[in-house]
Amino acid sequence: MLIRYLIAALFALFAYLQLNDPDPWAWVAL
Repeated sequence: MLIRYLIAALFALFAYLQLNDPDPWAWVAL
């Protein structure tokens, strides 16, 4: 289903942001 690919892409983007963000936990607060 398309939803599963969308969720997978979202997790990939989140992981990418965490790796490149000097303050990764700021994203968790959102």
